[in-house]
Amino acid sequence: MKRQRFLNRFSKEEFMKESDTFAVSEYVVDRDWPLHWHDFFEMEFIVSGEGRQLLNGEELALTPGTLYLLTPADIHEVYGNSEHPLSLVNIKFSREWLGTELLEWVYESKGNLYSTRQDSDAEALYRECQLILRETACPDPDRGSIPIVQGALHRIIVSLLRAIRKKGQDVRSGSDVLRSQADMKRALLYIDHHYRDPITLKGAADAAGLSANYFSEKFRQTFGQSFQAYLLQLRLEFAHRLVKDSSLPITEIALASGFNTLSYFIRMFKNMYGAAPAQYRQQSISFKYRA
Repeated sequence: MKRQRFLNRFSKEEFMKESDTFAVSEYVVDRDWPLHWHDFFEMEFIVSGEGRQLLNGEELALTPGTLYLLTPADIHEVYGNSEHPLSLVNIKFSREWLGTELLEWVYESKGNLYSTRQDSDAEALYRECQLILRETACPDPDRGSIPIVQGALHRIIVSLLRAIRKKGQDVRSGSDVLRSQADMKRALLYIDHHYRDPITLKGAADAAGLSANYFSEKFRQTFGQSFQAYLLQLRLEFAHRLVKDSSLPITEIALASGFNTLSYFIRMFKNMYGAAPAQYRQQSISFKYRA
């Protein structure tokens, strides 16, 4: 199988409306998904069919009752079976749906967040998925659709994390590919958790257990951009959400997003979004008003 030169990174905007932070669907997989990663969380529950995936270098079977959670630090590829197509429930969401305590638990997990359940356990998980599908299909604020969906999501994730803890699952060493992807996952977890702090290349390399020079080269080879470029992108994307959806002063947004100087923040924001933050905010407000 021919490998890509570097990984595809799927963004939230490719799968959700700009204002959305949550999306759920039930469908049959009709194509393979080569090696990629996301800037959002993704959870899938396999209803029927067969397939396989390579998750952070570990090959895992996809069979009915399989549940797995992908963080923005996970790298995977999915392949179906044409004779027994995969039918699944797919849930995409932003980190705010998890809450602080559950987010910490997810990031503390050392291995792949993957489990295969049987019989009553699988049926219970599927009922939770169906509840989410129903509530999001016809949301009614008076009925509390958002807390119902969030509660079901949390129950599914807690169930997964407990099952993993019970098995004592950990990252397994083995092939060079697996070790390399595990190193990159540790680094991405560290970056994703601390990108608004004054983190350094050495700090990310230490999290991966690699020397700074080797990590820098490996990061660029794997993701097609430098560590600094990726860090800047994360900070700008966070700042973009605050500029568009909040009334915080631009200076506070710059500091909250990890920028030390306002002038540098404004210049980088304009390079990425085509307008300085204040101008971009005004344009967004005008567009919403016209709509």
